[in-house]
Amino acid sequence: MDRRFLRLWAKSSKDGHTGHPVIAHLLDVAASAGAILDLEPDSTRQRYAEDFGLPLEQAMPLLLSLIALHDIGKVSPAFQQKWPQGWANLITTEPRFDWKSAGRMPPTAPPEDVSHSLISQAVLPSLLASLNVSRSFAEGIADAVGCHHGFRATSLDKARQKREVGTDIWDEARKKLFETVLEMVGATALPTVQRLSPAAFMRLAGLTSFADWIGSSFYPELKFDGFEDDLPGYWEASKALARKRLGELGWTKRATLVEQPRPLREVFDYLAKASGKPFVPRPLQLWVKRLVRATDRPTLLLIEAAMGEGKTEAAFYAYLRLQAQNGHRGLYVALPTMATGNQMFERTLGFLNEQGRGREVKLDLQLIHGATQLNELYQKLQGKILPNTEREEDLLENVEARAYFTHKKQALLSEYGVGTVDQALLTVLNIKHQFVRLWGLGNRVVIIDEVHAYDTYTSELILTLVRWLHALGSSVILMSATLPKEKRRQILEAYGGQNLDTDHYPRIYKISGGQTTLVRFKGDKTRAVTVGLQAVESGLEAIVKLLEEKLENGGCAVCIVNTVDRAQELYRKIGHLNPMLFHARFPAEDRARLEGEVLARFGKNATLENGQRPEKAVLVATQVVEQSLDLDFDLMVSDLAPADLLLQRAGRLWRHKRGQRPMAEPVLYVAGLAHQGELPDLRTHYWDKVYAPFILYKTWEALRGLERLTLPADIDPLVQRVYDGAELALALSPEARQKIAEHRAEFDRQALLDRKDGEAAVISHLMAGELQLREAVQSREEDDPPDGRPIALTRKGEGSTTVIPLFEIDDKLFLDRGATRPYDPKQPAQTFMRAVRLSRVSVVGSTNPRRSVPSALEQYNQAQGIDKRFKAWEKDALLRNCVPLVLDAQGIVVIGKTEVSLHDKLGVVYRKLETQ
Repeated sequence: MDRRFLRLWAKSSKDGHTGHPVIAHLLDVAASAGAILDLEPDSTRQRYAEDFGLPLEQAMPLLLSLIALHDIGKVSPAFQQKWPQGWANLITTEPRFDWKSAGRMPPTAPPEDVSHSLISQAVLPSLLASLNVSRSFAEGIADAVGCHHGFRATSLDKARQKREVGTDIWDEARKKLFETVLEMVGATALPTVQRLSPAAFMRLAGLTSFADWIGSSFYPELKFDGFEDDLPGYWEASKALARKRLGELGWTKRATLVEQPRPLREVFDYLAKASGKPFVPRPLQLWVKRLVRATDRPTLLLIEAAMGEGKTEAAFYAYLRLQAQNGHRGLYVALPTMATGNQMFERTLGFLNEQGRGREVKLDLQLIHGATQLNELYQKLQGKILPNTEREEDLLENVEARAYFTHKKQALLSEYGVGTVDQALLTVLNIKHQFVRLWGLGNRVVIIDEVHAYDTYTSELILTLVRWLHALGSSVILMSATLPKEKRRQILEAYGGQNLDTDHYPRIYKISGGQTTLVRFKGDKTRAVTVGLQAVESGLEAIVKLLEEKLENGGCAVCIVNTVDRAQELYRKIGHLNPMLFHARFPAEDRARLEGEVLARFGKNATLENGQRPEKAVLVATQVVEQSLDLDFDLMVSDLAPADLLLQRAGRLWRHKRGQRPMAEPVLYVAGLAHQGELPDLRTHYWDKVYAPFILYKTWEALRGLERLTLPADIDPLVQRVYDGAELALALSPEARQKIAEHRAEFDRQALLDRKDGEAAVISHLMAGELQLREAVQSREEDDPPDGRPIALTRKGEGSTTVIPLFEIDDKLFLDRGATRPYDPKQPAQTFMRAVRLSRVSVVGSTNPRRSVPSALEQYNQAQGIDKRFKAWEKDALLRNCVPLVLDAQGIVVIGKTEVSLHDKLGVVYRKLETQ
C-alpha cells in the first residue's frame, strides 16, 4: 500500500506522540465483526447473507468490508486536523494533503468540526457506486455504517463541502483504502439486492457499532509498526486479537441450550426437588409443547390464561424448543416493573442454571433495569458478594453475570437477560445507539409478560417492537390473563398473523411462517376457584370496620388502594391489625427490603407452621403488588379499578393450597361498588386521576349485582364487556348519561392522542417493508437514566423525577435520620440506593425532559444554594439525573406550599400547607 496513505491516522496515543493508521483501524473493526459472527449461530450469519442476496461464503467478506468502511470519513481534512502531530506527519509526507498548498479554505475547527461519521456517510455512496451497486443500496449501506456513533444523520450538507471532505489527493486516498479493504478481507461478490431492507439496515448498523467498540480497543496493544509492508500479516494479527478480546469480555459461542426435546417433567424436575412435590404438567404447558414441537420458523405465541396456569414454565419450555429448531441466540424476559423483574430474575436463574449443567462455559445472565445494584442475588452473580447458603452456591454454579454486559448499552447484547419492558422498548425509540440494543434482541426469543398491563401509549410501542422482532427473525412469547379483542388483533397482525376470533378461554395463538393457529383448551381444573364479590363504601372508615370484623379470628388480608396518600392514611388507622405498608414512594433500598419482606410473609413458602406467615396481618399496598408477585392472601379489599386489574388482583386470593383458613371462602371486597347517589364517586379519592373514568364506570356496571366470580371462567367475559367500546346499558338519568358520555368522549380522545404519540415516538413502523426511519432526537446523551425510567419515554403520564433524600444534621449530611450513615460524595452507589421517584406536580413539576420551567424543588434548591453543593452529580453516571432533597433533622422540608417528609414506616409523605 502507498506509504503516504499509511500516515492517515485513526487513533492517537494518550501522550499524543504516536498514532494508529486508518487502514489498521478499518481492519481491526472488520476483524472484530468477523469474530463476533463466528460465535453467533449459523442462523445469524445466514440472515446477513439473505440481506445481500448472496451465498454465505460470499456474503461474509462483503459484510466485513462494508463494516470496515464505517470510518472511511477519517480520511478527510475535517478529521486529520484534530491531532496536531498526526497532521504534521501527514503533510510532511505528502504536502498535497495541506489545504494551504491547494489554496483551499481550512475545515471547520474543533469543537464545531464535522464528524467523520457524517463524512463516511457522505463519501461512501460514490465509492460503492464503483462496484455497480444500486444507488439505493449504496446510500442504505452508508447510512447504516455511518451512524456508528449513535445517531443517524439529520443533514449531510456540511459533510459534503469540499473544505471538510477534501478532494484530489483525498479522493485518491479514500479510493485506495476502499480497494485495499476489499482486497484484504476478500470481498469479490456483489450484492444481488437493489436496496437494504429495514431489518438488514438494523442488523448492519448494530453490528457495526458493536464491532467498532471492540476494535477501538486494539491500539496500542496491537501496533502497526513492522506491518507497513505486510498488510496480510496485520490482518491475521488483528483477527487473533479480536478473538482474544471477545474471550476477555465473555462473548462466548451462542450454543443451543438443549438440543433434543425432553419431557416437561424432566425439564422442570429441579422445581419438584425444591418443593418436594412432583412436577405435574398442566394443560397449558402440554399444549405449548405440542405447538412448538416441529416449529422451524420464527414464531409468535400469544398465551391468554389465568394466573397460576403455568405460563412462565410453558414459555421457558417453548424457548428451549424454539432455540434448538430456529438457531435463536438467546432469551430476554420483559416484565412491567422492577419488582416483577427481580422476582422473574430468580426464576430464570434457576431455570438456566439447571439447563446449563454440563457446559464448559457458564451462561451469562443480566438483570436489566435501573436499580440492579439493589438486587443482592444479581450482585452475587457478578461476584461482588459471596453466596451465603448452599442453595445459592448451587444456583450460581452454571450461570454468571459478566462485567462487560452490566453496562447499559451492552446489556441487551448478553445471551440472557431479565428486566423491565422499558429496556426492550428502548430498542425502537429514537435514542442513542438504539440499533445496537435492537441488534441484541434480533434472532432471539423475547418473552413479554403481563402484556395486558400497559396503557395505549406503551401498547403502541410494544406493537412496534413486535413488528421489528418479527422482521429481525426473533420469536416472541406474549403472556396475559386476557386481552381485549382489539388489542389481541393488533398484536397478531403486528407479527404477520390474523385474528381468529373466539370466545373460548383459555386460548393460545401461534403464528409461524405467516400461518395463524388457534388452540382452545380446558384449563387446569384444580386452579378453578369461586371468589365472593361484595361491595364496600369507599370511605376508609368502612374499610377499617370491615377489616376489624373479618380478621377477628386471624388471617392475612391485603388492601390494594389506588393512591399512595390513601395507602398511608389507611395504614395509620389500622395499627392494631399488624399492618405493613408497601408502595413506590420509599427510597430504593427500603423498597427492595420491603419487597423481600412482603414475599417472605405472604409468599408461597410462608406458612403458619414454619413461622413465616403471620396469624393476623394486613398488607396495605398500591398497584405494586398486582403484577407477577407470587403472593397469597385470605381476604382482599381493593379500590375500584379496571376489570382486568381487579381480576389480576383477585388472583392473589387463596392462590396456593393451604390448610384450614380463617375465612370460609375467598372474598374480594371492592371499595366504591357500594355508594351514595346514582354513580360511584371517582373524584373524592382521586381515582379519576389514576384510571380512565369511562373504564371505571364500565367496570362498575359489569360488577354491580354480582355476588360471585368464578375464576378463570369469568375473566374473559368481564374484560371483553368492559373494553367492548359500547355505551353503558343501564337505565340512567339524563344527567348521569351525559356525564358518562363526556367521559367516553375524553377516553376516546385520549386513546387516539396516546396512539399518535406512540406512533411518533418510535423509529419506524415497517409498513410495507419500507425503511422510513425518523430523525433521532439528539438533544439528550443520557437516554437511560439510572432511575429506570428512560428520558425517551416508554410510559406516558405525569411521570416522575428521581430525588435523593438527605438529612442535614448539625451542618452535616447523612443518608439516614439516625445520622449513622454519613453522605460520602465519593460513594455515588451508596447515595443512589436512597433514590425515590416523586411525581407530585407541586414539588417536582412537569417531567418533560425538555421542560424550560424549573420545578418548585429545583427553585428551592437554587434559592438555598443546594444545587451548587451537588454540582458534581452532573458528572456522575448514577446521579446526573437525580435531584437532592435536603431534609432537616426531623426529616422535613417545605417546598412551595407543600411539606415533604420522609418516614421510616410511611415513606415520603406530602402535606399541603394552609395558606395564610
